[in-house]
Amino acid sequence: MKLWIRSLYCALLVLCLIPGHAFAQVEIAAMPTAKRAQIEIMLTQELQLRLSTAKRIAGQAGNAGLKVSLDARRGMLIIDLSKEYVPYGAQHITAEMEDSTTQLANTASELLRGIVKFNGVLIQIDGKDIDKYFDDKEFIKSIKPTLTTGAADKVVVSAGHGIYYHYGFNDWRAQRDPSNGITEDFITPGYATELHNLLVQRSDASVYLARSIGTHSHAPSDEAWWKLGARYFLQEAYPQVRGLWLSYPKSTDALRERNDDIMSRPKYANYLGANTLIHLHTNAADPSATGTRAIYHAGRAADQKLANNILCYMKELIRAKDIYAGYTVPVEAEARNNLAENSRADMPSVIVEVGFHTNLNDALALQDPVLRTASMKGVEKGYRLNSEGKTACEPFKIESIPSASGPHNSSFTLAFNYRGYPQFPIKAKMENVNCPIGSTCTGGEVTYETKIPSPLSATFSCSGDGPPRTSKWRTILTDGDEVKTTPVEYSVTCGSGSSRQIFSEKRPAASMQTN
Repeated sequence: MKLWIRSLYCALLVLCLIPGHAFAQVEIAAMPTAKRAQIEIMLTQELQLRLSTAKRIAGQAGNAGLKVSLDARRGMLIIDLSKEYVPYGAQHITAEMEDSTTQLANTASELLRGIVKFNGVLIQIDGKDIDKYFDDKEFIKSIKPTLTTGAADKVVVSAGHGIYYHYGFNDWRAQRDPSNGITEDFITPGYATELHNLLVQRSDASVYLARSIGTHSHAPSDEAWWKLGARYFLQEAYPQVRGLWLSYPKSTDALRERNDDIMSRPKYANYLGANTLIHLHTNAADPSATGTRAIYHAGRAADQKLANNILCYMKELIRAKDIYAGYTVPVEAEARNNLAENSRADMPSVIVEVGFHTNLNDALALQDPVLRTASMKGVEKGYRLNSEGKTACEPFKIESIPSASGPHNSSFTLAFNYRGYPQFPIKAKMENVNCPIGSTCTGGEVTYETKIPSPLSATFSCSGDGPPRTSKWRTILTDGDEVKTTPVEYSVTCGSGSSRQIFSEKRPAASMQTN
């Protein structure tokens, strides 16, 4: 990413504060018109350079232009491409066009990230939404699903990309080039398998994978089945349902089976009558871009809620691991309009970009089973809570621990009021912060094996005699996924005749003894 252009944006917006200090993002609508115009000019110049120097798509004119604008009403960044961008004779959005427009969208998005607050990136061609520029209504009508026996808990998990046959080079190849030691096509299946298992175990969902998990050889390619794109798995599984895996039967494009592969994923979910479609990818941009992203189709509120929920709990679960405590996970998902995986789905559909394979640190993290498990636990949790109608982001935390008191030589209850949706079992660890002179304070730990609504209860024991004495304590809760709450302090008084006492025969979790 070009640091000079980000610095200039910052200067234009008068956001350059003391080095190392955070600054608030500016809403597009709150930007002065003149400054917004300057940003638009700078972005147009930068993206035009990217477009002009990028490898040209076959049939594309050499004088394709673009213009960037910031839509204050919708809070969207719009990239409007000239009609020369469209390859000669193109009847639909191809995989190459998706990649090209996504690269432009990613560049613009990452340049503005943390500086300008926007809802997403829209791609237009000659002033029209890219999806409406092509007159493919008959095509869409011809691929309507024929199977409509969907269940409320049916989820399709799609691992991004996979090997396909290239008719130009007459060989089998991955859809993504190697980057920092990984190839997206071959790393996403492990994430899909992880998510599949979590959805079955924790969400009790019926889960369908869009790509094969087979280790046996696919005869035409001589590669293991798990490496193949979804198109070939669906061709094998549904040979009579040609519309699932053959979207362009008359196409002579060298990349026609790659185009088929993109379309096959939402078609499969539509055909099954699934209620949710989740695509797992790794991302690409300039090397400094880092972290998770979630993308939904612009204008689809249900998809947006699902995407935001997924991000919420990916952040919670990923950052629970000390090594990834600073991993970038945005608060809000981003809208796009150029991605068929989302736009062609008849149900809420989200693209989850776990990390950037173009970033060295992300690439290393993407190969780490710790990140894989934590991130997919977050996706599953986001899906599960969303399906239960719990769409407000609510990470696990202690809301309060009221001070407690009781007579000497008694046991009484502490109440740990928590918020969020922890994975049980939960462990509560009680540590003494300040013990009165002449007393002995002993902390402890208690485990709650089964799901218990707030509050959690623990037993505190007072022994000895004399005047009332107050000790200070702190408690931290840790759930079954190692998500830890911020410690909360509270006080306990022994020797008080408070009516709040609750005598108990349970073994105390913490105690104070007056010597």
